[in-house]
Amino acid sequence: MDRFRETPAQLSAPASPCVSCEQPSTEARCKNCGAALQAGSFRILRVLHQGVHGRMYLAQDAAGRRVALKEILFALVPDIQQLAAFEREAALLRQLQHPRIPRFIASFQEGKGISTRLYLAQEFIEGAALQARLEKGPLPEAELRELARQVLNILGYLHTLSPPVLHRDIKPANLLRQPDGQIFLVDFGSARDRVLGQKHLSTLVGTFGYMPPEQLGGTADETSDLYALGVTLVHLASGVAPEQMFRGRMELDFESRVKLSPELVALLRRLVAVRPEQRFRSAAEALEVLEGKVSAARGRRASPLRRALLVLGALGLGALPVGGFLLGKPDEPPEPELTRRPKATLAINPPPPPMALERLRACPAAVALLGEDISLNCKHRELCRGRFQNGREQDVTWRLPVKGSKAEGFYTVKGRGSRENGWPMTEGLLLVDAEHGPRPRVEVIGCR
Repeated sequence: MDRFRETPAQLSAPASPCVSCEQPSTEARCKNCGAALQAGSFRILRVLHQGVHGRMYLAQDAAGRRVALKEILFALVPDIQQLAAFEREAALLRQLQHPRIPRFIASFQEGKGISTRLYLAQEFIEGAALQARLEKGPLPEAELRELARQVLNILGYLHTLSPPVLHRDIKPANLLRQPDGQIFLVDFGSARDRVLGQKHLSTLVGTFGYMPPEQLGGTADETSDLYALGVTLVHLASGVAPEQMFRGRMELDFESRVKLSPELVALLRRLVAVRPEQRFRSAAEALEVLEGKVSAARGRRASPLRRALLVLGALGLGALPVGGFLLGKPDEPPEPELTRRPKATLAINPPPPPMALERLRACPAAVALLGEDISLNCKHRELCRGRFQNGREQDVTWRLPVKGSKAEGFYTVKGRGSRENGWPMTEGLLLVDAEHGPRPRVEVIGCR
């Protein structure tokens, strides 16, 4: 926490109503609910979001600028990884300079010991998350194309930094759109910079449904962000949550649910390919396809006529009469189907330990977060398949999607033993999906 300088908070005004519970307070922090009225040099205007580990405030600095002020409470953070992610977000935002990424303003801490609170101030973006836009129905193709263009430009910037920066949690909730249509990418709490050639990032972060299969195992590269963008576009185009469209081995069955041009469908198909090598190699390549400069079939250059047709298609003019003929798509050889390598399979697919779900249901902290009726959310066998660690059959890990009446999450279970005794459970960690901020964690074995 040495990156966060300690800043004492002073509240010079007389009694003011708390921004959270509205009780009068003369202190920098409300004694009734704990919300801040003043943090460092920032005056708190209102609470934007309250999570398990802290709050997000709309605040104002001494110069009158409005900022988004993220607060995290040390006493409520379950492990050091949450603190590391918070510090990492601050360090990354310091380095990033892009007009569509909120600008870093300050980071500091208040208090000592278990009373420590960390703060991150960044540019406040006036806009609505695209998650809210889903309530109005699917986006039209023209809006989807513009959204894809803007986000691909942002990813092109992040991925060409040295080392490249991976966001790892692209989804509608993390894309803000201003009234003039400009898109901002927010929430870099899951972001990591990647040493060239290194893909394994050791931690499991992201949001189920939007992250690609390899990210479930802690592996990610630039194509992982492209996959998440593709799923986001599919969700916005269909209005259907991605986890409801999985089939087979986590393939996204979306084509019958959207009304889009064949060119945009082909682009989305490449973005959400299950195998990383079948996706676009970079954001720049995907952008070329989006703009009609290259065909989605493995980077084939598009003819000028085809480029013109793509533009007409985006305008809703899919066919025009020219010289007595109906001008539509030029005759081209059919695009080859992507070949798939045979997939290596485990000799066995160990089921989760019998006691894993019972332990989860018996844990009050897990029930408080997930709600009643906790069950596995394994719509496809691939999602609940055990994986051997380091090629040894005695150590198995399961990452199980679970759901209850309140929320959904991921339940990581480790077992040690053999097929004969069912790999008794040795560890259990529940991560519950959260709309904003860090995801709540519960150690199921210790049940705290």
